[in-house]
Amino acid sequence: MKLQKHKKEAIPKEGPHEATIASIKGKPEGENPKKLVIGYKVDGYEKEIPFDVTPVSMAPGKPLRKFAETALDRPLKDEEAEDLEFDTLLNRPCLIVVAHKTGAGGRQLIPHVTVVLPKHTVANPAGRTTALS
Repeated sequence: MKLQKHKKEAIPKEGPHEATIASIKGKPEGENPKKLVIGYKVDGYEKEIPFDVTPVSMAPGKPLRKFAETALDRPLKDEEAEDLEFDTLLNRPCLIVVAHKTGAGGRQLIPHVTVVLPKHTVANPAGRTTALS
């Protein structure tokens, strides 16, 4: 019997990638999560790439509010922000910037999201991003 070698999946390169919002999960799960983990999908990579958002607050200027406004590509009114159903943000396109971190044991590189931008933002060859109007 011959053992099959596990084929290593190539992780996305560091830098900007077109993506979609694939999941939004509270951690810990339940009524009052301490943070949300946003999972993004990019073409050619099977797993979701995570982005942690804390605190779980839709107050103006807070990271979660900025995430929602970026996903919707517009500012939110306070009452609209408080009533937002996060499931409505799923499958929305955006541009993410991926970085790598070393996993436990120091042998594996793990991709994670460092920046989320509206879909109409493009990356130029030098790796800088430019907003299109």
